[in-house]
Amino acid sequence: MAVENQFRLLVERADKFGKSIGVGKELFLGLLEERSDWAFIIQIDALNETAIRETMARLLRVNGVADDGGDKWRVSLTL
Repeated sequence: MAVENQFRLLVERADKFGKSIGVGKELFLGLLEERSDWAFIIQIDALNETAIRETMARLLRVNGVADDGGDKWRVSLTL
């Protein structure tokens, strides 16, 4: 696969992923142009945290949180 096609595919997937957490593909493209390593790392960390929070929130909405009779909470992480 040509490099241009791989990049186009990555941008399409980033756009699809980004829409689900409320960010556009411009964010991902901007990360490619980031000049500071630290700024890049901080932005990627924030993006990962946002994605994880959104994933967990969706899983809790889909599967619910079941009380197993004790003080512990059990969450099913399968979709």
